[in-house]
This record gives sequence, structure tokens and C-alpha cells, in this order.
Amino acid sequence: MKKSKLFRINLRDFLKGLIVSVIGAALTGATTAFQTGTTDIKTISTGAAIAGLSYIGKNLIDNSEGKLLTPEPKD
Repeated sequence: MKKSKLFRINLRDFLKGLIVSVIGAALTGATTAFQTGTTDIKTISTGAAIAGLSYIGKNLIDNSEGKLLTPEPKD
């Protein structure tokens, strides 16, 4: 699957964002559990959403070569 172009995301970007969200949820949950001794679903889901949306946002502003805010190269 090809990398997406500038200001576009594809299925690959979405799936990687989902993976980042799951990892973010696990790390947020572990951090919360260590700090407070309990797990807070609201904190975990917020951390996961922020991680996933940050990844997808980054992919929106880089081109198919991974360069931020750079026009697509000429073929």
C-alpha cells in the first residue's frame, strides 16, 4: 500500500493511528494505575484519543515521502 499524499489519509494511516491509540491507552492506563492505584476509563480513553488523533494529524501534513508540509514530488 502506498503512502498517502499531502492533506490526505488512507486506510494504512487509519490502521496505524488505531494501533497508536491502543498503545497510548495501555501506557496511559499503566501510568494512571501506578500513580493512583486505580484505573480511570475517562483518563485512559482521553490519552488514547489524543495519541491516535495526533498520529493521524501528523499524517495529514506530510507528503508521500514523509516530509512535513512539502508539496508532492514531480513524477
